[in-house]
Amino acid sequence: MSTQGLDSVVTGGLVEEGSWGEVMLNFGQQLIWFCVLQVALGKSTGALASVELGEMDHEEREHIEELMMFWGTLIAHVNGFACIDSFAELQQKDPFAANPLLSLLPIALGAVWISGTFSLLDRYREEKALEDGVKDEREKLWDEEAEECENDIAGLCLSFLTAQATVYAIIGRLPNSEGELEDMDQISGGMRVAMVVMVLAFAASSVGAVRLNALLKPEEQSRTERLLGVLNNWACMTFSWLLLQLARYFCRMFVLT
Repeated sequence: MSTQGLDSVVTGGLVEEGSWGEVMLNFGQQLIWFCVLQVALGKSTGALASVELGEMDHEEREHIEELMMFWGTLIAHVNGFACIDSFAELQQKDPFAANPLLSLLPIALGAVWISGTFSLLDRYREEKALEDGVKDEREKLWDEEAEECENDIAGLCLSFLTAQATVYAIIGRLPNSEGELEDMDQISGGMRVAMVVMVLAFAASSVGAVRLNALLKPEEQSRTERLLGVLNNWACMTFSWLLLQLARYFCRMFVLT
């Protein structure tokens, strides 16, 4: 994972690998990255500038959008993998690792945790933007880009946990916190067929989420729009994680034959 090196540096000398202390430190890291994301986007748009800035012209707006795309994409993905580290390690613990059904619980816990974090960050942005009584164009851009990045983070984290639980249900073993599974040569043809079915199911779910969004046409930045955005990211990324696992299994099968 993209944060594996950083995680090993931060936690390696502080706590034992696989311990509850590592889980707590991982949660701390993801909260730090959430804050870094807000500041980076706020500085990029000028919403958190130390002096009041004037209205944007077309050229400046394009420059700001490029900055937001760069920092938003970079930090959101690091943030997303930090969230995965937190909840994937939690998923490895008892009682969650006891059976496939219990391995679903970290997904629900993750959804509640991330939703609560998003609410707090949204409140912070609103209060910061309305300090002068007006939410200007820079502050609107900050809010819009932050919500889009947060949706990506939620989709990345929840989809990985869902893929882990799905593999557990099909194969009978929970992959490790990095999504790796030992003894892949013991995976039967029936298991691979079941994986193909689940890959197609999540692909169809992603298409369904897009169609539902087009049908409902929710207002911009409404709760419904955010929910559908996260749902689409969740389904699409779960499809991607499962497709990656399936590719590993087939590659292993060809190597053995």
